[in-house]
Amino acid sequence: MQFSDLTNAIQDVWFFAWPPLVLCCIAYVISRYLHPDGTLDALRQWVARAREYGLKIEAARGLLEPYGLTKLVPVISVVAFVGFMYLLNSPMTDAVSNLPPHLSVQPGLLIAESMSEDECLLLLRTYPASRSLDDAYSLALVSAKPESKGLPQMSDSGLWEKSQSFIKFAFVVSLVTLIVSLKAGLPVGGQLAKFLLMFLLLTSLWVASVAGLLYKLEHQFYQEWWPIHLALQKDAGSRLTAPITDEERARIAAKDGQRWWRVYVLDPYLWTWAKRTIFSIQPPK
Repeated sequence: MQFSDLTNAIQDVWFFAWPPLVLCCIAYVISRYLHPDGTLDALRQWVARAREYGLKIEAARGLLEPYGLTKLVPVISVVAFVGFMYLLNSPMTDAVSNLPPHLSVQPGLLIAESMSEDECLLLLRTYPASRSLDDAYSLALVSAKPESKGLPQMSDSGLWEKSQSFIKFAFVVSLVTLIVSLKAGLPVGGQLAKFLLMFLLLTSLWVASVAGLLYKLEHQFYQEWWPIHLALQKDAGSRLTAPITDEERARIAAKDGQRWWRVYVLDPYLWTWAKRTIFSIQPPK
C-alpha cells in the first residue's frame, strides 16, 4: 500500500466519522443541561449494557474457537459499530436537515447585480430558451462546471450547511429531553426556562450560521462566475450586433428589486405541486 492510499483512507474515515461524533457530543451536552440526573442514569445503563455485550462477545468467542471462527467476532462488532455511525451520519442528518426553516439562494440574481446590461443580454442570448436571467446563469454554470473528481472534500460553505443541520438536531434533542424531564416530574417552570434559554441560544447560532453561509456562498458564486464570463466573450461580437428587444429588456429588468437569498418555513412550491399532482387527478367516470 502506498502512502497516498493510506492518507486517502484516513481522510475517508474522518470524513465519515466526525459528523456522528459531533451529534453524540451535542446530544450529551444538551441532555446534561436539561436533565442531568436522567442523563447520568442513561449513561450508567449504557455502560452496564456494554459490559453485558462484552460478556456475550467472550461467550461467542469461546463457542466459535473450536471451529476457528473467532476472527468473525471483532468483524461483527466493527460492522455493528459502523452501522450505528451510518445511522447517525446519513438518515439522522438528512432528517433534521429537512426541518424548517430553510435557506434558498439564486446565484444568478447575485451575479446579475454586478453585470452590465450588455453582459446580461449576452447571457440571455447564449441561452435563448431560458425563462429568466437566473435560469440562463444556471444553464451556463452547469455547462462550465467540470465534473468533480477525487475524494469528497468539505468546502467552507459545506461546513456552514452542516452546522445548520447540527443546530436543528440540537433543537430536536432539546425538545425530546424537555418532554422526558417533564414526564420524570421535574419542575415545569425551571425546565421551561432552561428550554427557552437553549432555544434562544440555538436561534442565535442558526442566524450566525446563515450569515456565515451567505458570506461563503457569495465568494463561491463570484469565483464560479469568472470562467463563465470568460467563455461568453468568445461570441460576444456576433451576439450583441442585434439591438435589444422589449422582451429582453423586460427580462433583464426583472432582476431589480429581487433578493438572491431568502429564508422560508414552508416550501411555496409544495402547494403548486400538490395541486398539480394530487388535486388535479380526476375520478374515473
